[in-house]
Amino acid sequence: MVEKVEKIVGERYQIIKELGRGAFGQTYLAQDLTEPNNPRCVVKHLKPQASDESTLREAKRLFVIEAEVMGKLSDSDQIPNLLAYYGEDFYLVQEFIDGHDLSKEIRIGHPLSEEKVIEFLKETLPILSFIHKNNVIHRDIKPSNLRRGKNGRLYLIDFGAVKEIKTLVLTADGQPQPSIVAGTQGYMPPEQLRGRPRFNSDIYAVGLIAIQALTGKAPTQLEENPETGKLQWRDQVQVSEELAEILETMTRSEFGDRYQSADEVIKHLQELHQSGKTDLKEQIKQKKRIREGKTWRRWIPLGIGGGVVMLGVFLFPIARAIYLFNQANGLAREGEYVEAIALYEKGLDLYENSAEAWLNRGFALAQLRRFEEQLSSCDQAIQLDPEFVEALNCKGLALDELGQNEASLQWFEKAVNMERDFYQAWNNRGEVLMELDRHQEALEAFDTAKLYNPDYLFAWNNRGNALYKLERYAEAIAAYDEAIEIAPNYSYAWNGSGNARRKLERYEKALSDYNQAIELNSEFYEAWYNKGLTLLALDRRREALEAFNQAVKIKPDYEAAISRRERLRDRLNN
Repeated sequence: MVEKVEKIVGERYQIIKELGRGAFGQTYLAQDLTEPNNPRCVVKHLKPQASDESTLREAKRLFVIEAEVMGKLSDSDQIPNLLAYYGEDFYLVQEFIDGHDLSKEIRIGHPLSEEKVIEFLKETLPILSFIHKNNVIHRDIKPSNLRRGKNGRLYLIDFGAVKEIKTLVLTADGQPQPSIVAGTQGYMPPEQLRGRPRFNSDIYAVGLIAIQALTGKAPTQLEENPETGKLQWRDQVQVSEELAEILETMTRSEFGDRYQSADEVIKHLQELHQSGKTDLKEQIKQKKRIREGKTWRRWIPLGIGGGVVMLGVFLFPIARAIYLFNQANGLAREGEYVEAIALYEKGLDLYENSAEAWLNRGFALAQLRRFEEQLSSCDQAIQLDPEFVEALNCKGLALDELGQNEASLQWFEKAVNMERDFYQAWNNRGEVLMELDRHQEALEAFDTAKLYNPDYLFAWNNRGNALYKLERYAEAIAAYDEAIEIAPNYSYAWNGSGNARRKLERYEKALSDYNQAIELNSEFYEAWYNKGLTLLALDRRREALEAFNQAVKIKPDYEAAISRRERLRDRLNN
């Protein structure tokens, strides 16, 4: 099929033969006529489907940006060097890696050992770490895009961002919008299928390849749990619990529950080796952020239209804006919310059409309790993308904080109607229903949240709270126990368990629960107060008085503790 392209590209690279073709273009083996010994190279030819002038102009601009990024990635010795590119005709020329792709090593029906899979992860993850630190998402990692050179080294090839250029269309306001999703079915996580790839979308793909290697089954051959959406594979292989936990965390369907960086996975692999595989499962569980209250998916990495950040220098306003947005995300994660907001706003002055930036700004404002501004920021995100479920959730949270409970419920319901497995929104809906004393409905919402994520701490703790309000104390204790199993250092679950045991008059066990809550958080005034009530029930009045004193010391306006303390003082003085 060489006739369909120039036989010599750029007056330098002579086409030898076609290597492959697909929906995104053709790939050819070529030779460099200007170098001694005519070294072989790979020529890729892409052609946008659209032919109108504005779309072609935008495609050429994106092609040049992508080529510059690929040139920058050539600093790695595990990514083929970019030798040349020709923007007018959409040609890329890259180093040829003589060898074979990993589909020759990872074969269907031929499971690999755990040791081989760990070796694969240790080879692959540093490449991800490198490209992600250069603000690039690959988006099409699969065995055939990992190539083993004759030198034994593993190379990552065929970046998915270029593929979007071929199918590029423009929106009504002239913004670039890929018409299809780059990637391969089976290796793409849910957010990528929705056209919103994240950095840890690549981590998901590598995890799937590792599971494929262990099981000898393609991802599309693995069954899903119909209730949770989890892939069912662990019962098909003999694998250590520790490696299984790492792979489960790499391939969680919700990107917020996945590893957030390749370095984090590398660290756990190193700990697996160093610790003799002892307590890694608990370490992975504890990586989740422990906090009380309503939840969201926070600090979303930014790209154009939810896609990849394609330029690491500041030659274009959009690229500069994206850089500022991701800097702001880093500050927000460190709790520097004022500084983060300033950077979000600086970036939005350059590029105001980023729904993710408006969303992240909203959540930073929420941390400063500036809820009116949070609401406005979330509204901006929704105007840009009415189906952006994280923004719908954000608006619901803001309305709830502003005392508009019924209105907030509507936005949580919109979010879960668009994305049924958005368990954070189910949890938030349940918390608002609790505020409205609709405890049975709240319980149903929390149960739905844990259905979609059985390890979701807040759903279990809130389930306990709802059951407590419904006076189903034994069931409440069981729910709190589940929360404690997930996060043993979560003081609110210990306090809730103590409350339920106290209602069942199991005072000694309740006292033990309150002591545990206080040991975890000595400023937990409610636990001190509840401890005082329990000590009173045990007729240990002096100790009860001290507990009430502690509660008031921490919160001087705590009326319930003040009242109990005064009554107890009167009794002790008479």
